[in-house]
Amino acid sequence: MDDLRAFETTARLGSVRFAADSLALTHGAVSRRITKLSEDLGFKLFEKSGRGLRLTAAGEVLNLTLGRFFTELATTVESLRAANARQNALVLSCEPSVAMRWLIPRLASFQAAHPDIALHLSVGGGPVEFRRDRIDLAIRRLDFALPDAWHVQRLFPEKVGPVVSPQLAPAFASGEYIALGSKTRPDAWSRWLSTHPSVRRPTEIRFYDHHFLIVEAASAGLGVALSP
Repeated sequence: MDDLRAFETTARLGSVRFAADSLALTHGAVSRRITKLSEDLGFKLFEKSGRGLRLTAAGEVLNLTLGRFFTELATTVESLRAANARQNALVLSCEPSVAMRWLIPRLASFQAAHPDIALHLSVGGGPVEFRRDRIDLAIRRLDFALPDAWHVQRLFPEKVGPVVSPQLAPAFASGEYIALGSKTRPDAWSRWLSTHPSVRRPTEIRFYDHHFLIVEAASAGLGVALSP
């Protein structure tokens, strides 16, 4: 490998001296490695051209192959290093709304307190496949069965209620408001209103795909979001 590297570097840089500087070797060491490689292979790799060197036809072919080989080798090593780094990281899965509105605002203080923990976020909801999805921890609303072997720590009970920008608060009180709901809980407004009979009904209910979207819409003054 050392002889091949010396040859490839010399061919790429066009000079034994430049190759020696690049490889942190002496001029003589690089020349000896190229000579040894040529003897082992049984054919010449370079020939003199004026005061310099040029590749032989066989050297050209070998150099093209080695260029691809060393490039692929470097790419493979980097991908393995990245995979190893991911294995040493902690992967946490949670729903987008939880990540955006609750978790991410707290991560800066967590990382300051635990700089040795590399935390990666994975967005997801519902049942968890830890092994398949390579997840270490998950934050979930517990509306599905859990295997007995799982370790569960309850964070807090879920509370659901209206979220409204200050300028729309009078409209919410008077019933002149658009209700914003999530398609993941299409009956949330009807159930909430049934338990809060004193609240005036909305003029319309509009549905978004996810909770983080209805919270953003409420913040923009588009209506009143019923959000966990």
